Amino acid sequence: MKCCKIAKGQKVLGKLNDKETAKFIRSTAKNPSQRLTHINRMVHQQKFSQDPNLQGLEFSISDKVSHSSF
Repeated sequence: MKCCKIAKGQKVLGKLNDKETAKFIRSTAKNPSQRLTHINRMVHQQKFSQDPNLQGLEFSISDKVSHSSF
């Protein structure tokens, strides 16, 4: 799961140059185990399984993640 929040009125000014692209990739690249750890931490902190809005929509996010897909 990935989440990106765009500020109201934010504009894309154009293509990143090579240096900016490399910096962006380095800052976002994570190996699968690091990504899974980050996702698990976020799900636990946000308590999605207890969110009344998600429950009202009959939507749920499990607190348990399977490692078998890696």
